Amino acid sequence: MPNSACSSSFDKLPLFSQLRARHAGILSARHFHCFLERKQIAALDTSATLTLDADHAGGVSALAASPDGRFLLSGSTGSSMKLFDLDKREKRQHTDIGGRRIVRPVHQVGKRDPRAGGRFDRGHLYAISSLAWYPDGSSVCLSAGLDKFVKVWDTSGMDEVISFDLKSKVYSIATAGERTSGSPTFAAALEEGHTRLCDLRSGNFTHILRGHRAAVFSVAFHPRNGFHLVTGSADRTVRLWDIRRGVQCIYALDKHKADDRFLRALGQGPIGSADTLPPQRRPAVPKTQAPPPVAAKQGPQLAGFADESDVWAYMSRVTNKRKRKDKSAEREESNDSQASSSNDPLSRQRINYRLNPHLLKPQPPKSSQSRRAAKTPSSAPSAPTPTPAPPRKPPPPKHTGIAHDGRVTSVRFTTDGQYVLSSGTDGHVRLWDALTGGNCFVHFGQTKNKQSLGTTFAVDTFDDHVFHGVGELVCMFQLKTGRVVRQWRGHLDTVVAVEWNGRRKQVCSGAKDGLIQVFEPSPGFLRGKGADSGVARAAPSVGAAAVATSSARADDEMSEWSDEIW
Repeated sequence: MPNSACSSSFDKLPLFSQLRARHAGILSARHFHCFLERKQIAALDTSATLTLDADHAGGVSALAASPDGRFLLSGSTGSSMKLFDLDKREKRQHTDIGGRRIVRPVHQVGKRDPRAGGRFDRGHLYAISSLAWYPDGSSVCLSAGLDKFVKVWDTSGMDEVISFDLKSKVYSIATAGERTSGSPTFAAALEEGHTRLCDLRSGNFTHILRGHRAAVFSVAFHPRNGFHLVTGSADRTVRLWDIRRGVQCIYALDKHKADDRFLRALGQGPIGSADTLPPQRRPAVPKTQAPPPVAAKQGPQLAGFADESDVWAYMSRVTNKRKRKDKSAEREESNDSQASSSNDPLSRQRINYRLNPHLLKPQPPKSSQSRRAAKTPSSAPSAPTPTPAPPRKPPPPKHTGIAHDGRVTSVRFTTDGQYVLSSGTDGHVRLWDALTGGNCFVHFGQTKNKQSLGTTFAVDTFDDHVFHGVGELVCMFQLKTGRVVRQWRGHLDTVVAVEWNGRRKQVCSGAKDGLIQVFEPSPGFLRGKGADSGVARAAPSVGAAAVATSSARADDEMSEWSDEIW
């Protein structure tokens, strides 16, 4: 695994120190190769030597790079497909104004044939929604369209080999080879809310995965286990499946369920605890102190009064208030007796009682003596007061199974298969643990994803960075922290598809403007030149300063060696 083989303290050393360690046999060839690849990924920039002549009639809707990195397949909303050979060298090279080599497509599919009455001679009738390559080679590719067909193509002549009619719009396809699943299989995400699996060798449908309540926009196989796949739907859910079971999904990802294992690995605790904060921001633990000594009482004291004079003043005010209440009660009692002694049979009180029988008859006010008698305790035993019931504990939070607050437009596994990434129209990219299904709570920022159909994004070979479109930009995020490392401009409309070419260390992006942009390592990445100003660099170490002050002869030899290799 690249991550385990290349993660050590040697990665922090400068290049010349790495060369010395490799020459002395301290570093292995695999580790040194991984170090150079990481240097290339860190130096990605807009290509200064290559440009693709896509010129699609509609916007680019899908991109797919072959497993060997030689070919790039592009599809558009105008139902056209183009195959580019990135290694092809023509006798007469065509260049643009900037001196970059123009790569033209070697095959095109979806052109109109005027001899056939304006109909399509081959290809799809409507927009192409997804593209995929057969994982065990570069001679077979698949395409899915909104015409409800999935077609298999031979890339040597771009001839159609077989076509599958799925009776529903296909939004995404994914393939699994014989090495991982035992048989060449592809999965298709359908508009009807199902995911259908088909065997490429026999041409028969093998499984139907049911569980989503709306259209399925994205599907992806596990890179090392072809029996597991993940799907994202318009019902805001992300589900993980095992095709050997086929009855129900393993689990549905919930954005409220935290992955404690991932948080503890980063030095944090469960969500909502003080351990989630960095050590310098955690609240200090209060020290236990002895309670202050209680002062001895001096004479009769009452709470809220300074001395005995304040107590007598308060009691006099209360007594006067009670006297005023007694006088007002006697006055009201005399008025009621006069009204009841009237000769009018339809008095006010009788009318009120007759029209409002539910009202209780008012009782005459009690005198001061009766109130004092009521306050004195009676000799009769009083009934025991019922004890209040203990407060109920709040119920535990229920997991809703909702992964995003909008449609899920894209899902994929990381290269090692340990994590799942999902993107939705709520503008969030979320990182999940593929084993537990917990949310890692990595904040990638807003992606401005408002697409009505599926989109694609990419992850590099070492699972260190995520390449995602943000409006008209292509951004590179750190996987474990979500920090934006670099962003590139070049498109005139929303970026829909992003593809990573692991063999050539290139990032290709397609947008609604019909253009395909290529980002590759800058020519001076070994010397640290050509880096973008938006990239955060680490401070040079003592070894780097020693290398900078080395002899000019060693510097020239290293530059010659790098030119020969790259």
